[in-house]
Amino acid sequence: MTKRTCSVPECERPTVGRGLCRMHYQRMRTHGTTDPVPRQKAAPKPCSVDGCESDQIARGLCNKHYQRMAIKGSVADPTPRGRSICTVEDCDELCVGRGFCAKHYRRFMHHGSTDTVRQRTVCSVEACDRFVNAEGLCQFHLRRARKGTDLLAPKRSPRQGCEAEGCDQPHHCRGLCEKHYHERYTKPKRAQYEQARRERLAALSPVEKAALREERRRYYQENRERIQEQRKAAYVRQYAEDPAPWRAAKSRRRMRLDRKMTREDARISTDYRRAIVNDACFYCSATEADCVDHFFPLAKGGTDHWWNLVRACTSCNGSKHAKCGTRFMLMVGLL
Repeated sequence: MTKRTCSVPECERPTVGRGLCRMHYQRMRTHGTTDPVPRQKAAPKPCSVDGCESDQIARGLCNKHYQRMAIKGSVADPTPRGRSICTVEDCDELCVGRGFCAKHYRRFMHHGSTDTVRQRTVCSVEACDRFVNAEGLCQFHLRRARKGTDLLAPKRSPRQGCEAEGCDQPHHCRGLCEKHYHERYTKPKRAQYEQARRERLAALSPVEKAALREERRRYYQENRERIQEQRKAAYVRQYAEDPAPWRAAKSRRRMRLDRKMTREDARISTDYRRAIVNDACFYCSATEADCVDHFFPLAKGGTDHWWNLVRACTSCNGSKHAKCGTRFMLMVGLL
């Protein structure tokens, strides 16, 4: 059975009643015809207020008078919204909100009243002119009270100096200068941390140690410049504080250089250093090689003979440290 379609020509919609589709059926019921009926817009009516020629939008009023009626309650108030005088006595400033000027409006929003705000009291501690924060105390003395510190104790400043006997350095923390503070508090904690770190590393398996070394190597390669700058800054600072350990290390290095070397060997070594000054890095072949490295390190018995000298860049020389050249090249994948 085929479904019937609308009887209006060129309309193929299914019928819903009287042989017509839903659209034409609604037209027939409303207008009495299935032809399109143009909508006729009603002519605008003027505002009901005398002397106003604007078109009305609601309740017989134009937009301006409708807004005035909704806010002021009357269409006869000629004062624009927000430009009236402040309602507070003896105040002739213009309103900004709730019938108040800017000053009284802020006072009302912060304190709930337009009256003059009471003056803040001063800290109850003698000779303290700071304002009260809580419990009759300023913020500084309130922290002392909660820590159990004497409220009348003088405030420590760098000019008071270190409490250590015979030390005239400025105060840093806890009554001590920076040097004595690190000796008393930082170094013991650092020693405990290093001991725990050694125990933790000793408990790792060989696979975990290899993974840890690989992770450290990757981190160093990604942050090489920053780490080198930090090491240089630490060296300058530590050498300025106490140069004795660095001078002792340099003396030990000179002793290693002179070991098993004759005057002829030293002369040949010096000439060889001049001969390789323009060579590339022995390890990575970088053109900027500004260091002379001992292939077999001095710390492990190497000498300063010419056959133990190679040209190296700063990066490879620092990474190799006290390793044998062959081991270093195997570790970084150069062999």
